[in-house]
Amino acid sequence: MITSFQLSRLIGRIATIQRTLLRLALRESPGIEPEWYYFLHSIADRSEVRKTDIISYRLILEPTTGIDILNRMIRAGLLEERPDPQDGRARLLRLTKKGTSTLNKAQQQAQKIAHLLYGDDSMPPTINMLEEIEKTFSRILTEQKPRTFSQLTSAL
Repeated sequence: MITSFQLSRLIGRIATIQRTLLRLALRESPGIEPEWYYFLHSIADRSEVRKTDIISYRLILEPTTGIDILNRMIRAGLLEERPDPQDGRARLLRLTKKGTSTLNKAQQQAQKIAHLLYGDDSMPPTINMLEEIEKTFSRILTEQKPRTFSQLTSAL
């Protein structure tokens, strides 16, 4: 029987593996960084959102770092901003066509990762499967240290 602490540790490791795989996969998709993917996804879910709210929602970065990343995304043409009509000091963000296209490409990579880790969508994950995922990918990522997603998948 697995304890809740063991389950928590296992899920944490798998989340780390997922983030690592995404980082590897996105290296093969020029024009997007992992943090950008998370921001694009969060903004797309809300259509339009305040800069400060999206940073608070993501909870992954210090506010100044989050603002810097969002400003780089604006300069890259992935986001557009406008003043918030409710509060002149606030700025609203939304995806551009380029941002939507970039997000769609990144989501294709994320779907490949989900399929790689969890298999067919009709198969519900089990504890044994989660443990096997953690063992397999921890071994590959620590022993073989792939530099690209292609190298990782060829190691399977």
